[in-house]
Amino acid sequence: MQVSNVLETPSSRRKIITLKDPSGVVEMKAWGDMATNLQIEAEQMVKISCVTIDQYLNRCSLNTNPSTTVEVN
Repeated sequence: MQVSNVLETPSSRRKIITLKDPSGVVEMKAWGDMATNLQIEAEQMVKISCVTIDQYLNRCSLNTNPSTTVEVN
């Protein structure tokens, strides 16, 4: 797993987390307060629930929303 720093624009905050498992790799964008408050590090196991799936230029990614939960094991 790779975790970016918080990226800020005048209208938003996000953190990009690259998730990996035996089936492949996907990026998740954590938005707003979750981008600031989410504390995970490389090689930690996480359980993520209630994300939205985005597809752009034939590439899928995950986005957090107000219902998203992240459990760090």
